Amino acid sequence: MFKPWEQSLGVLTGAVGDYLARTGNALSTPMTLAQDGEAFAPSAESLHLALPQPTGRVVVLVHGLMATELAFAFRDPGPHRDYGTELAQQGWTALRIRYNTGLPLQKNASDLADLLEIVASGWPTLLEQLALIGHSLGGLVVRQACAVAVERGQAWPALVQHVACLATPHHGAPLERGGRWLTETLYSVPDPVAQLVGQWADLRSAGIQQLGAATTDFWLPHARHLLVASSLAGATPLASVVGDGMVSLESALAQAPGHPAVPQASRHVVYGLHHATLAFAPEVNQLLRQWLPSFAPQAAPPQVAASDAPPPPAQAAASQKPKRLLGVAQLARDAIRHGHRSIHQVQLARADQALVLVTTLVPAAGQAARTAHAVHEGVVAIQHGAIEAGLAVVEGIAIAASSAQRSDSRVPKG
Repeated sequence: MFKPWEQSLGVLTGAVGDYLARTGNALSTPMTLAQDGEAFAPSAESLHLALPQPTGRVVVLVHGLMATELAFAFRDPGPHRDYGTELAQQGWTALRIRYNTGLPLQKNASDLADLLEIVASGWPTLLEQLALIGHSLGGLVVRQACAVAVERGQAWPALVQHVACLATPHHGAPLERGGRWLTETLYSVPDPVAQLVGQWADLRSAGIQQLGAATTDFWLPHARHLLVASSLAGATPLASVVGDGMVSLESALAQAPGHPAVPQASRHVVYGLHHATLAFAPEVNQLLRQWLPSFAPQAAPPQVAASDAPPPPAQAAASQKPKRLLGVAQLARDAIRHGHRSIHQVQLARADQALVLVTTLVPAAGQAARTAHAVHEGVVAIQHGAIEAGLAVVEGIAIAASSAQRSDSRVPKG
């Protein structure tokens, strides 16, 4: 299933999702369930509508950074297939999570813990088992959600018997550590352009920055764990360093010294697969199907009456369009504002440098240089004040257009 807007939104939230949430941008994605590329609430009515034949064994798919649940979709033509649809053949009902991967790990873990508690309490039939599958960052979210839920005394962790982590950086990702070092280096360079680039690099989300180091040591003690890693370098001495191109074997297999042992762990290394590919790889699908038990299908529960059912996904998606339009306008405004303020900052810093240079080398020209510097500051302030005023007008138009579109969507048709 290819939904470019949803997948682009996943990339955006992964990059700056904490900023979107902090500024109240409409593009900030809440923690929710998703089916066939559309989000839906975890209420009992929505579960009935989205899952006509739920079983008592539920497998939860949690995607990684800069992705949505569509990252698990197999890259083949035909009907939608992913690990969830494959495991349905073994009696499992799949739930797919969509969330803002740019938020701090603790926030996403807390939201996932609460969402699974709602799901467990409103499940349409007797809920017997939960299996959790997380790809990349999703594995950390799963592990930390278990820790949060246990601490809160929530009921659902007792149902979890299987936890699978696919290409998860349990002990950190080297690329993010390199990014952190580069940012600190740029900040230390006494040049306004270098420092500006450092500021831009530092805008990467908390979700990205937390991947530089191990972020949780908790393992659910009673569950079986499957840890899957990939080596692009094959079975060579370079395998431990190269890993899947993003995460080392040691980190993905949780084998670094000084960390708690993984209870009931099964570790597997596949070869030749890049990091992202482990979310939809046939080899991993085979591992999951062998690792999780099979169950006989159960009878379907009674359907919810049409009058009690929530709006269908297509209608719910249509109602999101005005909100997302406003979110795009807000983000464009913020990008322009940050850009022109950065230019403003560099212009003034360069002018300060020029003033110091002139007054040092040609003291007699100091008064003229200071006058020119003050005039330059005034011109820059006028330029950027005009930009700020223009942005305020554009924002007002976007809000008015979004409100009008929302009002129009409420008018009954026919």
